[in-house]
Amino acid sequence: MKKHIYLTIVLIFLTGVFAGAAPPDIAPEIINAFDKAGLSLLDKKQEIKDFTLKLVKGGNVQLSSLKGKVVFLNFWATWCPPCRIEMPSMENMYQQFNGKAIEFVVVNIREDEEDVKYFLDYFKFNFPVALDLDGGVAANYGIEGIPTTIIIGKDGKIIIEEVGSRDWNTPEMIDAINILIQHD
Repeated sequence: MKKHIYLTIVLIFLTGVFAGAAPPDIAPEIINAFDKAGLSLLDKKQEIKDFTLKLVKGGNVQLSSLKGKVVFLNFWATWCPPCRIEMPSMENMYQQFNGKAIEFVVVNIREDEEDVKYFLDYFKFNFPVALDLDGGVAANYGIEGIPTTIIIGKDGKIIIEEVGSRDWNTPEMIDAINILIQHD
């Protein structure tokens, strides 16, 4: 009888642990791929908070218009050392995935457009950079530390939110993004 009770408790615990590990509507291969890349999926997919921002190289970007593609959304500033550390790997990833079913939206927070243009030109970064001049979009997303990266699935829902600098151009991360792109 005691063994039965202990087994039941263990099964309930394990079910709770694994049930809360990732949203149930995400394919196991996506969960495993991001786990190998060192990123955990959110417990529950989250709705995006739509915005339209001016792009440094001209035009605008509206987040909701990117539904149907994976979105790599990154919040940063030129003065932020961890942001500067991760940007070369973001550029490499952008070059590798350019033209595929992923969009990069790199949002600069509260900096002058000319300063941002100079920074991008100096370091030869080509990924699209949007300007959150008043910090309203970052505030709406509750960004408390930068860099913060949000990955949005093709369904337009947030699946990952990661604070801090990282190497985005690892084989594991490239594999995870490729697997996410291949799934609906």
